[in-house]
Amino acid sequence: MAANVHNQIDEALKLAGLLAITLLVAFKPLVQGLDQVDPTASICKAVSQIGRDLGMSVLAEGVETQAEGQAAQALGCELAQGCLYGRPVLVEEFEKTWMTLT
Repeated sequence: MAANVHNQIDEALKLAGLLAITLLVAFKPLVQGLDQVDPTASICKAVSQIGRDLGMSVLAEGVETQAEGQAAQALGCELAQGCLYGRPVLVEEFEKTWMTLT
């Protein structure tokens, strides 16, 4: 199992170096509980460091509490999305609220 995970990470990093990838996402399971003592904080910190080392922006996905947002920022995630910032909406509602025609 560990060798398989290592190979997948190795291949992903090789691919990231070949493509013009500019954003690395720390998925919700890594972000949940960042405000608590949890081993996922170390993983999220490592993901953030890898992204910065590769010149990517790092996005924390699924931020639901102020504490999670602050913890993600402290670990190096410069972008965040989640219910803390806004609930999911239908495209039509988004367009009506946020997009204007000129």
